[in-house]
Amino acid sequence: MFFKSELRKRYEELRSKVSSKIAEREAILSGGSDIVIISTPEGEIRRVNKKTLEILGYTEKELYSLNYWSLIYPEDLKKTEAIVSSTKQTGARVLDFICRVRNKSGEYIPLKFHTETGSEGIFYSKAKLL
Repeated sequence: MFFKSELRKRYEELRSKVSSKIAEREAILSGGSDIVIISTPEGEIRRVNKKTLEILGYTEKELYSLNYWSLIYPEDLKKTEAIVSSTKQTGARVLDFICRVRNKSGEYIPLKFHTETGSEGIFYSKAKLL
């Protein structure tokens, strides 16, 4: 009986932590004036917030069908690749990284990124318009 009650207690603790993390993630994605992009180092866009769609002009479906690398200004590709490679290897946080990203109308807009590496090498990026 003791073992069962301890298991139940641990289950409830973990469930509470997971619920809290989900709520935190949703709050980050749903609000604020920052662009939020969750992606893989290979450029697969996994999740964005409404501000990202608003600023870049794409629908969710359009953006998720694109590879992030295809949106980077050609002259910014090498420095972006270097930052991604370094971040992927070290897991270090990237602060104040500036690169230009193509919006739906074909214009390149400068953004300042802050990126952290999460589990499984996923990148969590916030960006501001410059």
